[in-house]
Amino acid sequence: LMRKDIVTLMRDLERRDAEERRLGAPVEVRGRNLKPDAGAFLNLLVKATRPRLTVEVGTSNGYSTLWLAEAAQAVGGRIVTLELRPKSHAEAVANLAQVGLGNVVEARLGDAHALIPDVKGPFDLAFLDAEKDDYVPLAEKLIAKLRVGSLLVADNVTSHSELKAYLDFVNANPALLTAVVPLGQGEAVTVKLDQPLPAAFLQTLAEQEARAKSSSNMNQVPREAGALLNILVRSTGARQILEVGMSGGYSTLWLAQAARATKGRVTTVERDSAKVNIARKNFAASGLADVIDVQVGDAERHLPRLNGPFDLVFLDADKENQVDYLEVLLPRITAGGLILSDNHLTHPADLADYTAYVRSLPGLESLLLPVGNGLEMTWKVDSRRRKGA
Repeated sequence: LMRKDIVTLMRDLERRDAEERRLGAPVEVRGRNLKPDAGAFLNLLVKATRPRLTVEVGTSNGYSTLWLAEAAQAVGGRIVTLELRPKSHAEAVANLAQVGLGNVVEARLGDAHALIPDVKGPFDLAFLDAEKDDYVPLAEKLIAKLRVGSLLVADNVTSHSELKAYLDFVNANPALLTAVVPLGQGEAVTVKLDQPLPAAFLQTLAEQEARAKSSSNMNQVPREAGALLNILVRSTGARQILEVGMSGGYSTLWLAQAARATKGRVTTVERDSAKVNIARKNFAASGLADVIDVQVGDAERHLPRLNGPFDLVFLDADKENQVDYLEVLLPRITAGGLILSDNHLTHPADLADYTAYVRSLPGLESLLLPVGNGLEMTWKVDSRRRKGA
């Protein structure tokens, strides 16, 4: 759990931001904080991806920096944050010092366009929350210094229509893959690819998407959720991936395509043999069959036999048994590993016990991502200090 003094400071900044907005304070003097749920998502991303260096563009009063820095301190990373306004910069420095996070953060004052080239890279994660007409040129500078497999997260992409140009920019770049997570005012999560997504993979996805529209029996995640699964595998460096419930293999393809980049492997469990046959054809067509191990049968029978350890687990099978599945798997999930569970927006009642379980169990931190059918993203607390430790 986050320290009480950090939470108290965050609540104070949230109340002040709400009051400034209520009174109609000019934009240039407001804190302009990101929303708390978006902050929690940033915090979980840092913990899951364990970046050595996170660069933030747009410190403001340090509210978002607190979310980033608390996570960076937990995993042995550091933050460089850039702010143009002297008053906001000074307030952020004071806020961070107040809760003992000043040693994790280097706050620089000045124009980000000039400052980014001077920050020694490469960057492992970048967070962009600056003036909206600056997003594309700033993103170009940040992407140039990002490691392959690292993330660029941009705020406000659903609240500000002018950021369509930014989304068009990242989506048009074949060296990037982006998913929009509609938390707060919209977080665009972009991963830097090692190479463009292969044509055979994209063609197989398109065929499965077309097939799903005409078949009620082919349950699969929406494309945005599949892209986010791929992004999370790449950015966490997950190598041993487990999927429970693959249907026709659509989500499996997204996982496996990322596993190829991390030199990993996907084990997937499916009890419907007809769907397995369809999935195998899709795997062959995409050129990814060699990184996928298919286990045919009930999860209750297969999961106790799997040794692991698993770096990322995706649960998308029968909802009533999901707590049981996780109890079996949890000892075999690596420290710092991720668990993603689907359908928390479409089947909240069926998954209520699972949600309560992952949010109350010591050693887990969990958050609902309103992507696709609703993904509950859970991090297994990691005592290691740095990626690769």
